[in-house]
Amino acid sequence: MGDTAPAMVELFKSRGITPFFVLDEGGAVIDNPPLGVKRQFAAIGVAEKGIVNAFVTVSSQGGHAANPSTKDAPAKLVAGLGSMLKSPAPAKISAPVEAMLVELGRYCGLPLRIIFGNMWLFRPLVVAILKGNSETAAMVRTTYALTELEGSVAVNVIPRSATAGINIRIDPSESIAQAIDRLKSHFDEDIGVTLGESSEPSPLSPFDDARFRYLEKVTHSVYPEAIIAPYVQSSATDARHFAKICPNTYRFAGFLFKGEQRSRIHGRDENIDVESFQRGVGFYIELIRNLDRV
Repeated sequence: MGDTAPAMVELFKSRGITPFFVLDEGGAVIDNPPLGVKRQFAAIGVAEKGIVNAFVTVSSQGGHAANPSTKDAPAKLVAGLGSMLKSPAPAKISAPVEAMLVELGRYCGLPLRIIFGNMWLFRPLVVAILKGNSETAAMVRTTYALTELEGSVAVNVIPRSATAGINIRIDPSESIAQAIDRLKSHFDEDIGVTLGESSEPSPLSPFDDARFRYLEKVTHSVYPEAIIAPYVQSSATDARHFAKICPNTYRFAGFLFKGEQRSRIHGRDENIDVESFQRGVGFYIELIRNLDRV
């Protein structure tokens, strides 16, 4: 969310520089993939969700808490938020997510192997399966996370306004405008919506050309047992800025995050073991050492 990466992109543009490819953070190697897969999984981000922080404000007359009404600002805000949470955005399977599922499906149990191996027939069932888990559900739709609430300064006072902060991650098939229109549809017309940090979804980088295959080969040389597949990155990275000047922009850190290490990223006791760190350094050495072979 800083201004350094955009400034670097503008400098590259002014000098007519187009990177050969860009590799940023995002995906990584994990040993606890979804869908019951028991092998290591290297997920290479070929696209990135858009992001927008929206602030919804509902107003009313306010007054004493002894005389509440369903027309009070907090009540109307909660009603709209409840509608939003109960009616998630429609789910759809993008090309990189489909490619990821097909690859993972080869290592699932027999029922899922059959389902993911025949997407043309079982697509509605696949969508239903992915919607059943919060991590996989985020892969197939725009998400709305309620993160902030602001209302009265005292428990016995009905405020004249109430505000909610909502972090929206936008599916590559949609735009900020579409995501905000869907948000507004859950509220009455007399609301205020202001937008904070925002960026549109990134373009899709190819995952069937020489540059992507090179990333696969380097990853396989360091993690020979890992399943390798493209996916859509859900969190924001600097790669979204570089995607404007480089069609081959990828999101992948060549480190193995074991078990709970992945859940601790940006959280309490964030850590990586020494062996995984050294192996990750080896990934970047191999990446640079063999560039002339692409």
